[in-house]
Amino acid sequence: MKVAIVTGASRGLGRATAFALAKEGYALALCARFEFSDVLEELNSTGATTMMRMFDVRRYDSVQWFVEDVMSVYGRIDVLVNNAGHATPRTDLESLRRSDIRQIVNTNLFGTTWLLMKVLPIMKAQGSGTIVNIGSKAGRYPSPGAAMYSASKAAVHALTQAVAREVRDTKIRVVTVSPGPMNTEMRQTTDGDAAQQQSPEFVAQVITSIVTLGYPSYIGGLPVWLKGPIPNGADVLVWKNEVRVFPMEELR
Repeated sequence: MKVAIVTGASRGLGRATAFALAKEGYALALCARFEFSDVLEELNSTGATTMMRMFDVRRYDSVQWFVEDVMSVYGRIDVLVNNAGHATPRTDLESLRRSDIRQIVNTNLFGTTWLLMKVLPIMKAQGSGTIVNIGSKAGRYPSPGAAMYSASKAAVHALTQAVAREVRDTKIRVVTVSPGPMNTEMRQTTDGDAAQQQSPEFVAQVITSIVTLGYPSYIGGLPVWLKGPIPNGADVLVWKNEVRVFPMEELR
């Protein structure tokens, strides 16, 4: 049985990705800062194999404990979906509180980094693995009022590309999936227009197809700009229910 870690799994894209991977038969190791026993109960009712832990990915020691716990339960990690993220309502940079800046960077960049640092040695020892770091359209096309969020997601893109180059001689794949706006609670909090955006279930389907097939494939006849295995380090933009893959070489 293959094992997938999904961070930020209590709601939104993380929750949708957990259910999509469970449908494909993955055993799940889920985490979130908030209580999410309802997600566990619903997954268990479908017959999914699931463990869940509550902690903050910003804390390196908690991430270390969690990864060790996953290994003690399952003995392997095949997939890591670094989804946990934080955003604030739109505001000019000079009006942003320092505590908000720290929370954005510590969650979006450092939380992703801590998971990578702890999971990569395990995948190297196994000889395989897939890592999907959740970036954002904002990391590619920064927007006013979201300067620090855009900067943190751009850093995730750079982190992905650097790590992909570090593991290029292994069977570990590291890619970024960069959703445009989604119909999630976070989007409603920051912009108030969530209902008009693409569904997190659609983005989760793209993520799951990358994990299981190696390329984005989905039902509905919408365009796929690259058919075939996604190159290591690529950025997969999912925007307005369409998918475009930017290989790392195009990002230079």
